[in-house]
Amino acid sequence: MMETLQLLIEKYKFNIDALSKLLDVKKEVILSHDEKKLFENSKDFSKMYDLIVMLELSGKDDADFKIGAFLQVLLEYHSISAETIALMSGVVKKKLVI
Repeated sequence: MMETLQLLIEKYKFNIDALSKLLDVKKEVILSHDEKKLFENSKDFSKMYDLIVMLELSGKDDADFKIGAFLQVLLEYHSISAETIALMSGVVKKKLVI
């Protein structure tokens, strides 16, 4: 998990303050590089793990996969409905396959 966080920070230049807010853990915990500390400070470790994996996977080369991962974050982590995403993107909800 910490390796993936480092990848997000170093390769993709993810802002640590943004990661802290997204993951709902203090910046110091992320900077500690201590996976046990990350686990202990997480309110919902499985949700945090899913978000980290989705963020990491969005850096892959497959454009469809990137969009799918991004939409999953909007749907699952931020609780934005498929209907809202469809309306904002101008597509029919039935065509929104995630």
